[in-house]
Amino acid sequence: MKKILLVLLSVFILFSAGCRARTISTKPLDFGYTQGAAQIDGACGICISESNLSKEVVEGSISDSYKYTPYADLHFGLGYALNETCDSIGYYENKDDAMANGAQVIVVPRLQTESEPTFPFWPPDTFSISMDTDIFDNAGSLIQRTQSSATATAERADWKMSNGYAGSKAMEKVIQDFLGELDYGLINQRVKASSVQPSAAPEKAVEVVKLKQTIQLYQGVLTYPVAPWVKSVNDLQFIKSDRNQTANTFAFDQIPVSQEFESWSKLYGVYGFHLPEYDMNRFVEESMNFLALGCDAQAELKVVSSDNDKVIVSFFCSDLKDSLVKKGNNTESGLLYISQVDQSFAKVYAAWRAPSKDMNTDKWPLTEEQIADVIQRMETIRYFKPE
Repeated sequence: MKKILLVLLSVFILFSAGCRARTISTKPLDFGYTQGAAQIDGACGICISESNLSKEVVEGSISDSYKYTPYADLHFGLGYALNETCDSIGYYENKDDAMANGAQVIVVPRLQTESEPTFPFWPPDTFSISMDTDIFDNAGSLIQRTQSSATATAERADWKMSNGYAGSKAMEKVIQDFLGELDYGLINQRVKASSVQPSAAPEKAVEVVKLKQTIQLYQGVLTYPVAPWVKSVNDLQFIKSDRNQTANTFAFDQIPVSQEFESWSKLYGVYGFHLPEYDMNRFVEESMNFLALGCDAQAELKVVSSDNDKVIVSFFCSDLKDSLVKKGNNTESGLLYISQVDQSFAKVYAAWRAPSKDMNTDKWPLTEEQIADVIQRMETIRYFKPE
């Protein structure tokens, strides 16, 4: 029996890389999807439009932080749920896009939601989701139509930790129900009958850099690529994650499963902040200063690119503070993405730690080509206001 961890991205840790302050959540949101031996012998395409990713199917309450974007939750959760079932996973804007790029099993979900707060000023603590899903072959012919639904509730302690808790719980149940509704035998028959074979599918359909994760961070929705060291969809199961939250800060850190957070050498973090008193200039300056605090030497910080709503910064420390040096890794190299929506800010940080003696050798974790690749990935990140 296979178990695929769903990482619901609504709960995070406080700070990034240089020196991490950590607050442990009282009830972390970790759920798993259980599957049997059934497999889909083909490339799967999940079709959720960008407009749906930012859609608030249920209107927010009096606070922006109460808003919930169900399609964004579904986007990430469905990909994890199908990760070990399909030969590969691709995300597409619509069915035609998936067909053109070689997807053999095309999944097109539609959501309806209902929610109700116990008291007027509470976020929805009872949440219901219905999902109708059409499954097509590469010719665009319908294979199967499924219907899944679930209702979940959240205690006050739950939604105080995450205002979307009830919605995320309901989404997890809906996706689990969807997995049980799939007619694997029929789907595989149609895959075999298709003229498109897995080896003939264009590379774009399985290119890992195309995989996007989506979360809502306060007043904005963030879409971002997977960690730079993830080379295939299968690698997603070999990620260790850590999440926590405080009142106005959220964060989610990922490292390879073989590492520990106290001594990591590769880190990928996503961070959200709600700071009404800040503007972009102040937030960028303090973010750069925060990285420099962990450095005993003069930190090297350089703006790689910037426009009206985002900045990408490179960071290098040749001598970390002693308290941060673990297993001889006394240097830190990183790239930091920063963006703003109204009074909210998002950061994505990719970092590597290594011994200074490895500089200019084959053991150094970053080449110029790898740096360029990470910058290219960060250029695809979007932090935008929901419609």
